[in-house]
Amino acid sequence: MTIKNNRRSSRKNEGPTLQTPMSRDGTLSAYTVKLAGKIPEKAVTRKLTLARSAAFLKKQIDQKNITLPIICPSEEIMEKMFQHTVEHEKKYLLEWHESQGGEEGLRDALKKDGQMKMCAYDAVKILDEGILDDIFSKM
Repeated sequence: MTIKNNRRSSRKNEGPTLQTPMSRDGTLSAYTVKLAGKIPEKAVTRKLTLARSAAFLKKQIDQKNITLPIICPSEEIMEKMFQHTVEHEKKYLLEWHESQGGEEGLRDALKKDGQMKMCAYDAVKILDEGILDDIFSKM
């Protein structure tokens, strides 16, 4: 566990996290790509092949320096999260809340961590717009 901005974090600051249908290492889930008809069935039938496909995809994205589109929670959702968290921290963890910088510390942590941990690559846009089709064709 690392501590960033005086707030505890169980993950390293890796950039947008990837929810299904994306993997956490920054690549599209090979299974999702297969379902979209972008790669052949054989590329995802075995666990080892799936891992190799994901590694290949990540390597290609990194080598070509491709910036993938992301989606993030709206400001309204982030504000609701902030209000909910403040309410509970003050009610159940008042000493800890104050030691972490109070509302200002929480807002700073949510602003920074929110961008890094609550955003995801937009798999629908990536697949629909064919952003990675040239890489998929090599799989």
